[in-house]
Amino acid sequence: ARIARLNMYLHGDGGSCVYMTDALRPQPEPSPIDDSELQADTKELRKKLDNGLRFDVVLTNPPFSKVYRVRNPEEKEIVDHYELLTYEGEKRKSLRASTMFIERYWNLLKPGGRLLMVIGDEVLGGGAFSFVRKFIRERFIIRAIISLHGDAFHQMGSRAKASILYLVKRGSAEEQPAVFVWESCHV
Repeated sequence: ARIARLNMYLHGDGGSCVYMTDALRPQPEPSPIDDSELQADTKELRKKLDNGLRFDVVLTNPPFSKVYRVRNPEEKEIVDHYELLTYEGEKRKSLRASTMFIERYWNLLKPGGRLLMVIGDEVLGGGAFSFVRKFIRERFIIRAIISLHGDAFHQMGSRAKASILYLVKRGSAEEQPAVFVWESCHV
C-alpha cells in the first residue's frame, strides 16, 4: 500500500487513498502488530466506510481456494457477517472467500456500480454453488462472462479454470438483458 501511494504521488496524484486491510471484514480493524501508520490508515478507511464511502468500480482477482469455516473462531467472526452463510434458509458450515467477496463488493458498490472479477468456474457452474448464482442474479445485472483459457494462470503455478465476470449492481426494477458470453481460445 505504501509503494502504491508513493507511485501515485510520483505520478501527480497526491490525493489517492490506498489502504491495506482484510477486505472481508465488514468493519476494518487495525491489528495490534501493525505499525502506527498502518493502524491510522485502517482507522481512516473505517471512518470513510462508516460515513458512506461506496465505489463506482471494483476490479479484482480474489483468492479462489481460501475457505472460511464457522468452527474456526477467528474465521467465524468474519463469516458470520455474510448473508450467504444462511442464504435461502440453509445454515452452511463454511463459505469460500471468492463467494464472500461477491457479497462484500455488492455492499461496497454504489447503485449502478460495476464489478469485474476473476472467479473460479466451479462457482459459475458447480451444483454446490447454485445459491451463489441465485444471489448474483438477484443483486446484479450480469453484463458479461468471459471464459479464460485453462492456462491463463499457468505461469503462476495454477491450472484453475476461471472466468471474468462483469456485473452491475442492480437497481430496484431493472430487468436482466442479454449477456455477452465469450470463450478465450488463447492466453
